[in-house]
Amino acid sequence: MKNTKKKIPFFIIIFSLLSCLVLVAIASVLWVSMTQTQRFQNKVIEASMTQISQTIIERTTQYLIPAVIVAESSASFTQTGIMEFNQSDKLETYLFNQIKPYPQLSKVYVAEKDGAFTMVYRDKNQSLHTKFVSTQDATARIKKRDAYQQIISDTIEPTDYDARTRPWFTGAKQAGERYWTELYLFFTGKRPGITASYPMYDENNAFQGVFGVDVELSQLSEFLDQQKQEHFFDVFIINEKSQIVAQSGNVVFKTYSNGSVG
Repeated sequence: MKNTKKKIPFFIIIFSLLSCLVLVAIASVLWVSMTQTQRFQNKVIEASMTQISQTIIERTTQYLIPAVIVAESSASFTQTGIMEFNQSDKLETYLFNQIKPYPQLSKVYVAEKDGAFTMVYRDKNQSLHTKFVSTQDATARIKKRDAYQQIISDTIEPTDYDARTRPWFTGAKQAGERYWTELYLFFTGKRPGITASYPMYDENNAFQGVFGVDVELSQLSEFLDQQKQEHFFDVFIINEKSQIVAQSGNVVFKTYSNGSVG
């Protein structure tokens, strides 16, 4: 019997091979193009993230830097004699002028080496109040004001507060320079936050006390939340121990018996 199997024409074989080669070439070109496009997109995203991160860092620095400037410049006034502790009215006016321009600052204060303490602080309505603490008779004089800064009460109450035991005081005194506390619970208001403090010396470089500036955790987190909404990133502030000091979103914290916050 004759073999009836038909042979495939040679040109069809050649056409099929060429078609396969063309398909492979097209696939290769597409793969290279997609890879290069992906690399380009990754570079664009990376550059954008770097820019956004830098912007957030700069804004956060600008947000916190007033606390440092106020603390350091005020402490330096002690050596020049501009700030005199024995004139409480002038000291109070000075503290008022330091806190007013910066709504992110919740408290500014001076603690002398003998424990005498003067503070101007904000409430949730942005009204400014004053507290004077005397360790000699264990009393605190508190002057409260309304939204127009008019005094509405002036009271004296007992207190066991001693600024010399607080972390911002001991830290700055020991460091002998600018000091940022870890997150802790503020004595006044019982809210968590961080403090920028700076030691004060007289013209003979003798220690005179510490100047401190508070920034509340809620204020920090609210600021970071604004950055998150604008850039769609979760934002954190981390200290040198790699602990989260503040983050965007709701504020959740735990307080410990020593006043620290975690």
